[in-house]
Amino acid sequence: MLKEAENTIELARNIIDKCSWAKLELHLDISNTDKNEGTSHLAKMLVGYVKGSGFECKTKPYAFAAASIADKHSK
Repeated sequence: MLKEAENTIELARNIIDKCSWAKLELHLDISNTDKNEGTSHLAKMLVGYVKGSGFECKTKPYAFAAASIADKHSK
């Protein structure tokens, strides 16, 4: 999950380099900390990583972009 977040941040930075006016919101396919699911223990760290990199961040159930891509790869 850390590598996925890192790749997402890197891609977002590349977009900002080319489109400095773009306002990006990164979506992570992780559960919130209040859930007891496989990725919930990573939520606080990964959201902090994304926000510390200068981007807004959404997690499940609001991370519709990440969830729809993940569904295509896993189902």
